[in-house]
Amino acid sequence: MDNLYSMGYTLHNTDEPGRALVCFVEALSIRRHALGEESMEVGDTLNMMGFLKAKRGELDDALTLLWDALKIRKQQDDNIKVADTLKNIGSVHKDKEEFELAIECYEECLRIRRNDLGSEHEKVADILISMGDAYREIPLQIDEARNSYQEALDIKKQLLGDHDESVAVVLREIGAIEYRANHHDEALQCFSEFVKIRRDNGTDNDADFVNGLLTIANIHKDDGNHEDAKVCWNEAYEVCRKRNLAETNQQLAQAMKHLIDEGKVVEQEDEDTTKKSLLGYVAEKLGIEKSDDDSIFQNTRKTIVGGIGRKGKGLML
Repeated sequence: MDNLYSMGYTLHNTDEPGRALVCFVEALSIRRHALGEESMEVGDTLNMMGFLKAKRGELDDALTLLWDALKIRKQQDDNIKVADTLKNIGSVHKDKEEFELAIECYEECLRIRRNDLGSEHEKVADILISMGDAYREIPLQIDEARNSYQEALDIKKQLLGDHDESVAVVLREIGAIEYRANHHDEALQCFSEFVKIRRDNGTDNDADFVNGLLTIANIHKDDGNHEDAKVCWNEAYEVCRKRNLAETNQQLAQAMKHLIDEGKVVEQEDEDTTKKSLLGYVAEKLGIEKSDDDSIFQNTRKTIVGGIGRKGKGLML
């Protein structure tokens, strides 16, 4: 019984949700027979199954399983697990774009975690981030999103220090809100801190980092600081070139192609001269045409502020 559950958990951790789900289904049957329909172990299994269903995009099935898990966990009077399942349910509602329902679940989760763990706990910060993710999708509740992120940021900094990766993530989300609101000074401060943390931690090698640089460049360009913008554009280009990010990210490929076309950066050939340059292969594959205006900079704005909304993220085991 426990072996099946452990095997399912291991398969989940190795990103094999289908095989993991098979193990949990069998573990659920055995646990119900041996321990009873309302045992803690049955609740744990239902929660994991709901988690996996959500990860696979089977959102209605996930909700059914998670509500069953929640009922059992409430009967077992395990507040922390109740809060975890409420967060899971909220995350499924968010994936279904039912943002008001998501916020209701998150608020109850927050209340429980504050009461049981204290206001400065990392799990409190995490649920505040989830609330910010949901609030930002509701046009008239951007202030609520900003406040949730800011409170989470304060907790993260207090617990983990100013240079933790999770601090950088929250700064990026606050910056995105400020950028969308055309609050350039606030956005620039947030994205500059984000970029600095990623540089200092040696994690300046992915699309999020490049998008952060492009946003900073856009702010400098809009404010007339073209030299500062050029520095950021060139750094973004170098990261894309060294990590081949443009080959797997169409939006970055378009952004880099535009910058090269406009002479903002100078394209470099790969050390292996038999290979195409950074964007040659991508432009050919995607059929990217030369940009005639600044539309790509607006597309970058959309990329940055488009919301998190990643399926299956933020669920609690």
